[in-house]
Amino acid sequence: MRILLINPFGIGDCLFTTPLISAIKKAWPGSFLGFWCNERVAELLKPNPKIDAVWGLSRGDIKRKYGNCSFGALKSWANLYREIKKGKFDTTFDFSLDSRYGLLSKLAGIKERIGFDYKARGKLLTKRIEISGYNDKHIVEYYLQLLGFLNIKPIEPRLELFISNEPRSWAEKFVKNEAGGNPESFFGVCPGAGESWGKDAGFKRLEPEKFADVCNKIIDKFKVKVLIFGNRQDEKACNEVYANIKDKSSALKIYPDFTLSQFSALLARCKLLLTNDGGPLHMAVALGVKTVSIFGPVSEIVYGPYPASENHVVIKAEVECRPCYQNFRFSECEKDKQCLSTIKSENIFSTIERLL
Repeated sequence: MRILLINPFGIGDCLFTTPLISAIKKAWPGSFLGFWCNERVAELLKPNPKIDAVWGLSRGDIKRKYGNCSFGALKSWANLYREIKKGKFDTTFDFSLDSRYGLLSKLAGIKERIGFDYKARGKLLTKRIEISGYNDKHIVEYYLQLLGFLNIKPIEPRLELFISNEPRSWAEKFVKNEAGGNPESFFGVCPGAGESWGKDAGFKRLEPEKFADVCNKIIDKFKVKVLIFGNRQDEKACNEVYANIKDKSSALKIYPDFTLSQFSALLARCKLLLTNDGGPLHMAVALGVKTVSIFGPVSEIVYGPYPASENHVVIKAEVECRPCYQNFRFSECEKDKQCLSTIKSENIFSTIERLL
């Protein structure tokens, strides 16, 4: 059996497929699994020994790279199409919610196409579950439902993230030569995250001053070294956190010139990660790192740490308008981000104190 998984979304969404991958590999150990994702996530999936091939190219990647250059876009799609067709896949698990991915699968000769029918976009799927959105349970559980079409039973679900030798070595060198101290004393902070939301990402993010306040309390109490993680889009928030940390010798800004694989390797060495809702949360969960996560407009039931565990605590405000992100749409906030602004740093610190 040769199976292609399609998920062009962010880090968390792709990690949510790993329990399904594990179930397939247990049921059919000799199966060949390909994964079609976006460019950014591809490097995180390639070390996974259960995935045999990874292609990183999404519609968003093409739009970003080629803009209005239709020739470049068509050439990229054509190259990918040839690779997919050459793979001679029997079955597709399509998580894209986009009929264009289904069309390419059909043109590539994949006869069995499994996925979700959202707003009639799943017409080219041969087996589908109709949905209006992900609302009443975790996305992982929605994904696992699709296994029923192949008569595969889910195994005990957990997220998986693998780290190759090169980033592991990089992290070891970093710890030894740059960070100093005992690697078990590291405390990770992601004041950005939520990049997939684009211009609306700020609505998922707690104020940097509160992150800094928690960091100061943690440094005083536990004598740890704070690692402030972020990419170029997070640089402003990271700078604000760092600027408000009193003991600069106990904080390091780890951005923006590192890869996702290097981030994974360094994150794996942290005792705990404090983060907004986003990909870094799910990376930490998959790596077995304790987490405290801040959830504002998004439902933690659907997008939170999976599986639920006492080692992964969600901080949220009890306001009646949350979650306002429903059926893949974010309503314009009319409450001045009360779901985040009412969260107190003291409550975050007391939660971390219990976990540590």
